[in-house]
Amino acid sequence: MKRRDMPVWVLPGGCTEDNETPEQTVLREVKEETGYQVSIVEKIGDYSYPESDKINHTYVCEIVGGSVTLSSESKAVEYFSVSSLPELTSPYVPKMIKDALSEGTKPLAYKFESLSLAVKLKALLHPWAFFKYLLVRRGIHWNM
Repeated sequence: MKRRDMPVWVLPGGCTEDNETPEQTVLREVKEETGYQVSIVEKIGDYSYPESDKINHTYVCEIVGGSVTLSSESKAVEYFSVSSLPELTSPYVPKMIKDALSEGTKPLAYKFESLSLAVKLKALLHPWAFFKYLLVRRGIHWNM
């Protein structure tokens, strides 16, 4: 899905609410952000990020109902070939997709390192996306 607050493509997801399991979170977040009802096929892993205590629980899901419905968080919902992901994809998404497609042991635990200088420089090629990213990092969400 393409986010409204930052013009990048990401996997649907979000924060766990009080008394909610990660599995309940993924079902709710996918429905809220895409309109699809899904069932969980398998857990891929738990991903953590530099300078953050948040953990991203990642799952493979299958659509069991619903239809594309945009929300205050999603500007677009589309499917892409793994070999041709959109240019403005979160730098973390390719790793999660690769892990989902691998035959390796799951679930796995993975800690992302700080973004490379090359990724940061690439962000400068998209000043509007970079500006919105900086706003989001400061807690300012500006949905369009």
